[in-house]
Amino acid sequence: VLLQFTAFDIEVEIATDGEKSCVDFLTIEDGYNSGDYLLPNACGSSSDEIFSFISGSNPPYVSMGSNLPTFTTKRNSVVLTFITNGDPSNGPRTGWSVNWSVGAPGECQPSLGVEAISF
Repeated sequence: VLLQFTAFDIEVEIATDGEKSCVDFLTIEDGYNSGDYLLPNACGSSSDEIFSFISGSNPPYVSMGSNLPTFTTKRNSVVLTFITNGDPSNGPRTGWSVNWSVGAPGECQPSLGVEAISF
């Protein structure tokens, strides 16, 4: 599965000491329940800088620059999970958009499963 982002603008919080943290974030997992992440906990904006936060690393985030990311999975499925606190206190954001495709035409039939969870 090929994922090509066309927009990326997810809330990031920057503390007075310059430390960054994701208030809202997007995670991309290569395959359902595989634990293999193409993008762990990402936030930020393609107009400024996109960050991926990795628990236990020092620093706890990796800058992905300002280019819109593209990912290719190794498995035949991919899981995108978006978590938001619903509070635009750091300014409203436009969100994200991704185009996706699978294999060569006729190789397989793509399907899309969407599940919404409210907290």
